[in-house]
Amino acid sequence: MHFVRFEESMWVAYDKNPFTRPIVWETPRTPDSARAIEVAFEHFNLAAPETQSLIGLFKSQLVFLSHDDWICSMRLDEDGQERPHARHFPVPHFWQSLSHRMVATVTAKGDVVIAKSDELAIVKRGLSV
Repeated sequence: MHFVRFEESMWVAYDKNPFTRPIVWETPRTPDSARAIEVAFEHFNLAAPETQSLIGLFKSQLVFLSHDDWICSMRLDEDGQERPHARHFPVPHFWQSLSHRMVATVTAKGDVVIAKSDELAIVKRGLSV
């Protein structure tokens, strides 16, 4: 996963998965924006090596699939980040396959929708903590 900052408050995240698209978001400007950017990069650098593919945005969270097949999220705002990311639930191993890539998205309500071949799974409120 790669993170790029452009202009003063715009970010983009992208990965190598051809089934995901880049995710773009804006961070609010604060009096301590330089420190917020520094903290954000620290969290991104910790989460990036654990990321298999991006899923989407939910509220102020970047949602991704980790290399150990867990749906995870990372807060994008600078407030209250005690750890770089949260693990929500595992994706069963039989949904992971080299021949058929899993495609996932997150809804505005925090439901995680996962599609693979001709199957669809919906985890209602999968990002609830």
